Amino acid sequence: GWAYSAPPLRLMARGLGELTVATAWWLVVLGAYHSQRGQWSVVAAASALPFALLVAAILLINGVPDAPWDARVGKRTLAVRVGPIGVAALYTALVVLAHGGLVASVLAQVTPRVGWWGLASLPLSLAAAALLWRHVARAAPVTALRPAIVLTITAALVHALALTAAFATVAATL
Repeated sequence: GWAYSAPPLRLMARGLGELTVATAWWLVVLGAYHSQRGQWSVVAAASALPFALLVAAILLINGVPDAPWDARVGKRTLAVRVGPIGVAALYTALVVLAHGGLVASVLAQVTPRVGWWGLASLPLSLAAAALLWRHVARAAPVTALRPAIVLTITAALVHALALTAAFATVAATL
């Protein structure tokens, strides 16, 4: 948390905030699993990655409204570095990779079959991506982006809750 915004590292001002926070959330899930089970798990690692990518998408889309002001004060956030079209492309890639990673994990039988439940967040993520692309295409005011930001946050929460419910179901059958 300190390295994210505090000097000398200020990772978010160097375009590394999204990667840093995604890594931190991935490690939170792994650490929680390890502290409860006393061991590491490929299932936990594979299941945490889509959530971490969705958290990175939250930071990325939240950077869009701040980008003009961040650029003025020398904060070279990822949104500043890649611009609106780059943000829309990267955002879309993150949410597709997150959900595609979950699909790959279930198909590879790393994540239990009920892991499909995590795909409940896919329509929310795709709707947010569509709104973001529309925002970029029309150069709409930043307030027009609010619904996409809300959908992005909701998608991450729905994803986490759906996977939690899926794993609770698996645990209840053991």
